[in-house]
Parts: sequence; structure tokens; C-alpha cells
Amino acid sequence: MTNGVHVLVRLLGRVGVAAADGFVPAGTAKQSAVLAVLAMTPGRQVGVDQLIDRVWDEQPPPTARSTLYAYLARLRRVLEPWPGLQLLRDGAGYTLTAEPEQIDVHRMRRLAADAQRAERDGDRPRSAELLGAAARLWASPLAGVPGAWADRMRETLTREYLEVQTSRYRTELRLDRHGLVAAELSPLVAEHPLAEPLVTLLLLALRQGGRTAEALELYERTRTRLREELGSDPGAALADAHRRLLAGDRPALRPSPPPAVIPRQLPSVVRELTGRRAELAELDGLLPDGLPALVLVSGMAGVGKTALTTWWAQQVRGHFPDGQLHLDLRGHGPGEPMTPGEALAQLLGALGVQPAQIPADEQQAAGLYRSVLAERRVLLLLDNARTAQQVRPLLPAGPLSCVLVTSRERLTGLIARDGARDLRLGLLTPDQAVALIARLVGSDRVADEPEAAAEIARTCGQLPLAIRIATAGLAGTDYPTLAERAAALSGTCSLAELEVLGDEQAGIRTAFDYSYQALTPDQQLLFRRLGLLPVPEFGPRGAAALTGSTPERTAPLLRRLLDAHLITQLAADRFTVHDLLRRYAQLLGLECDPEAERLAASRRLYAVYLHLADSAARTLFPQFVRLPIPETLRLPGEPFADPQAAAAWIARHEAALVLAQSAAVAQGAPEMAWLLSDALRPHYTARRGNPHWLPVARTALAAALARDDRAAVMASLTSLAMAHHCTGDYWR
Repeated sequence: MTNGVHVLVRLLGRVGVAAADGFVPAGTAKQSAVLAVLAMTPGRQVGVDQLIDRVWDEQPPPTARSTLYAYLARLRRVLEPWPGLQLLRDGAGYTLTAEPEQIDVHRMRRLAADAQRAERDGDRPRSAELLGAAARLWASPLAGVPGAWADRMRETLTREYLEVQTSRYRTELRLDRHGLVAAELSPLVAEHPLAEPLVTLLLLALRQGGRTAEALELYERTRTRLREELGSDPGAALADAHRRLLAGDRPALRPSPPPAVIPRQLPSVVRELTGRRAELAELDGLLPDGLPALVLVSGMAGVGKTALTTWWAQQVRGHFPDGQLHLDLRGHGPGEPMTPGEALAQLLGALGVQPAQIPADEQQAAGLYRSVLAERRVLLLLDNARTAQQVRPLLPAGPLSCVLVTSRERLTGLIARDGARDLRLGLLTPDQAVALIARLVGSDRVADEPEAAAEIARTCGQLPLAIRIATAGLAGTDYPTLAERAAALSGTCSLAELEVLGDEQAGIRTAFDYSYQALTPDQQLLFRRLGLLPVPEFGPRGAAALTGSTPERTAPLLRRLLDAHLITQLAADRFTVHDLLRRYAQLLGLECDPEAERLAASRRLYAVYLHLADSAARTLFPQFVRLPIPETLRLPGEPFADPQAAAAWIARHEAALVLAQSAAVAQGAPEMAWLLSDALRPHYTARRGNPHWLPVARTALAAALARDDRAAVMASLTSLAMAHHCTGDYWR
């Protein structure tokens, strides 16, 4: 038996296993690091890549994977005497099977949580006893384990240990055991001289024991050191204790607060989360890194941010015995976003603070909120945030709580200033989307109509909310088969199909509306104009053409749409729009913009495509005789510095130019059809047998004949003849 546990995995001190018959070390430093990473989340998978990152500091050698497997094999032999401790392969990662009570770090945390409950129940002697037991487990964490992850863990665990000792000696003082506190706390303060809560408690213990001179000397020594090393003065608690010492007041700790309310506010969750295993593993990885943890989960409307965070929060709520708080900040939705003052009032009320005790001043309320949570381990889910400023006053200051923030915005301020972990939630893969449909409507129906299920997933753009709404219609008699539902969704009014009758807040368009309404007029105009794009990808130059602006002025607008998750960045200068968002932008354009303005925007966009295609052709094939570009369509500048850049651009955009050619005809710009075809002709000639050539030449010829443009007809016939010759097709 070790501390009441038959076997204890030691992370405090040298890493290994302590049992009744002695201590077995984990092995080499990096092998010990592997066991430490796994032991921080017993019973939970840790991915192989995550293990490698933490053991080798994200700079692994080429042999890291094979070396890791060797470490794991050796660790299995180390753990072999204890059947309750096993390393299991779990999909793309590994899991240590162990109860938290069998790992010293988790045992220390559990004892501290039990002590808090005993304090709230009024059993102060029991609280002191439990805190003492937690403190006795302490030793220098992860001794000998190298690396940045181990350094972060040592810092976090040391902070937790000092919190345990602070709570312990505060409780001992309330039990009037000032002699014990002075004796035991003096060496601890010498080891951590800038830990002001501990210094304050030692000062009070010395004063209660009549050792005023020593208390004054301690204060002066601490004040000097704070100024020299941190450039700051003592905090309010220590300064107040010193003032009372000088005034001769008998120091007394404040009485214990009344038993705290333990909130359980997490919303209900879906029965099973589909397709988010990697994201859940990333969230699981937060717990071993210590607390406080601040995580920002961002993504487009309907991607499943709330479902993911709520699901994970429910799974780990046992780590937060002091409660779980949930708040919808109304960042995107009906009504005004919740102010920090309103949010603080709700959170403090949930924590048991009476309304009359909540300050009207926002800063004072935030101070009270941080005080209430200072020594509590809570999980806080802040859903639907709008700005970093809305969230920042709600962040606990203590080291024990975890905060999850969801937002449609990329709240970079929380990442840069507050150290939030950045988890961007993307779309489901096609297979994951079909799996979600199977879970919602039954695997048998999907097995009977796999192609229809795949079409529903594709039409919904692999967006979870859209899939849930689409499959909700399959519960009744409107769509007896998946194929009929897929046919209804594939029409031009598919957004109208993705609405829930009787619940206007549950439709895709409503979800998109809230994101759109948060934009400025200039940003809204650019988003609407993106609905005119005939191609899946675009760059700053094309986006600028749609609004008649410049790339420089358009760049901040694109960044705002990117932050709002209304567009997605593919590369440094390449963006795309989700299919459903593109259809939404098209509808907005039809509703808000005159037809003449939309046509003018399209022509400007096609002029950019033509300019780039023509410049590439002239750079690569200057010997080709081609149609002249009318002056009204010419743009300044030469975009390609050399043939390599021109060839790369053509290769990347060839399919998009084919789509643009067809769209130009449909949108009343037929001259673009033959001019784009003529610009592509040299490229097609150099790459004989290109499958696009014949349809492009035919589209150009039809447009030229419709306009009765003789030069365009001749050029299109030439291209068509060359296409037939190069492909060996002489009969059509």
C-alpha cells in the first residue's frame, strides 16, 4: 500500500511506479516523458503525433516514430507486474488504463477538491487533514524529464501545489494553529519568497504568536524583493496585513464563506457525436497541460461548435467538482449581444451570490467574480461570443478553472493577449457526413440508398446543422426515400429546403443572417458580390474587381470575412466560399443589389480573368497570333515576371477559367467567352488532347455566332479545328 493505494504512478519526483515492494523507475528521460504524457490523462487516448510533439518539442528526429514505439514496448514491460496499468493501442493513439487515484498528481487534485467540500460543509479539521495529505504527495515534478512540455507541466503543478499549501495554512490559521503554521511555512516561503499569499499567511502567523519584529522584517524583505525583481509593490492582501500589524490590530482571517452553490448548468448533448474524434482528442490534451485552460473553438455557422464543446464538457465534468457554468453570450442571434456586466451578474448568481451583493460597477463585479472562483475548480462554457472584450472580464484569475469559448469569429485577441488555445472547427469529411446521416435516419436506409445519402451530404456541404435539418424532413411522409429528399435539396432553392417549419431560429438562412448582420456595409457588399463568383476559388484581385475597388482596400474586408468564418483561406492569396454560403450570398445579391450593378461587377471580374489569361498566353507563347483585347477590357500591369509564374498560374486556374467562360455567356458577357477561349488556345495547343478544348471552343463559337462577330467566329472555328486535329476527332 502507498498512501492508501496499492500501486501509484509517480509523476511528482522521479517518474515511475511505486508499490508495496518498492519503486520501479520508468526508464530513460524520454521514456519517462512518454509515461508522464499518458499518465496525465488516464483512460483517454493520446495521439501518436501528440506524443511525439511533447516528447521531442515539436522538432522530432526522422526516427521519432520508431523510437516512440520502442519506448512504449519497454514501458509495457515496466508495467507488466500490475494488470491494472496497461498501455493500449487505441486507433491513432495510445491509452494508459489506470484510475486517477492511482496517479499521484490526480490523487493530489482529488484530495484538494475533497478538502474544499469539507470546508464548505463546515468540517475545517477534516479539510486541513485532506490538504495535508495532498501536500505530502509533493516532490519536484517530472524529475529529469526534458523538454518544453515538461517545463510547462512543472510550472503548472508547482502553481497547484502552492495553491494547496495556501488553502492548507489558511485553514490551519482559522483553527488557531499559528505555531504550526509559522514553523512549517517559514521554509516554504524561503523557497518561494515571491508567493504573496504564503507570505501573508506567514506574517499573520508570526503576529498571532507575538513575533511582531519578525513579521515586520518579513514584510520589508518581501517588499524589497518584489521591487527589485518584479518592479511592483506588495498586493492588497499583504499590504493590508502590514497596515494592521503597524496599527496593532489583532489580525484575524475573514470567516469562512457560507457553503457555496455548485452549479450544474451544462446543456443536454446529442446522444453520440459523429466525426469529431480528432477535435475531442485535442481537447482531451488540454487537461494534462494543467490549468487554467482557455480554449477558443471557432468556425462557421452550423459547423457544430456548441455540440462539440458541450459533449466534451459533459465527458470531463468530473474534473471540475465545484461546478459547470454555461452562458449564451448572444454574440450572433436575435437581440443585442450580452454585455460583460449582464454576464457577470448571471454567473455570480449561479455561484450563489445574492443579487443585492452584486456590484453595479462592472469592474467591481469582475473583481468579486474572480474572488469567488479563486480557489474553485469549475468548467465555464461561454457560448456564441462576439468579441474578445465581451469575454475577457469573464475569465477566472485562479489556476483551477477551464474556460471554453465558442464563436463564429476568430477572436485573435484572446489568442494573442490571453493565451487561448486556437481550435478551428472545420466541415465534416464526406464519409463523416454520410455517417451522421446514418445515425440520424438509420444505417439500413443509408445502406439501401448510399448514392442518395452521399448526394444529401454533398448538397448540405458537409455542414452538420444543414444535414440535421435535411434529415429531419425524412421523419415524416413528405420524403419517403433518401433519393426524393436529395432531389428536393439539389434545386436552386435548397436554402429554403433547409428550414424547420414553426421554428424560424432553426434554419440555415437564419443562422447565416446573424453572421451577415454583424458586418459593416462595405463588408456586406463584398460578401454579396462573392455570390457572383463562377469559380470555387478567388484571390484579392478578383474580390476587388467585384466591388470596383483595389486589392489593397479589399484586403482588410477579406480579413474580416475570414475572421467571421464566411470565407475560408486556402493559401496566402487564395480563398473559397462554402457552397451554402455562396448560395446565401447569391440570394442576398438578388434581394439587395440592382441587376445592372451585379452585371457590371461580373464584367469587371471577367476582365480580371481575361487580363491574367491573356498575359499568361503572351508570356508563354508570344509567337501565337490572337484576337486583340478591346481597349475597354484592358487592365494595366503585367502580372507575371517570368514564364514559370505564368505556367503555374495557368495550371492552377485552367478549370476555373472554363467555368468562367460558361458563366460569362449566361451573365450577358459573350465576348468574354471567345476572348478567354482564344487566350487558352496556345495552352491547349501545347498540351495536345486537353479534354477542355472542344467544349471551350464550341462555347466560344456559339457566342460569336450569336453576336455575328466575324473575327470571333473565325478565331473560334480555328480553335475548334485545331482541337479536332489534336485530339484525332475528325467526325464531329
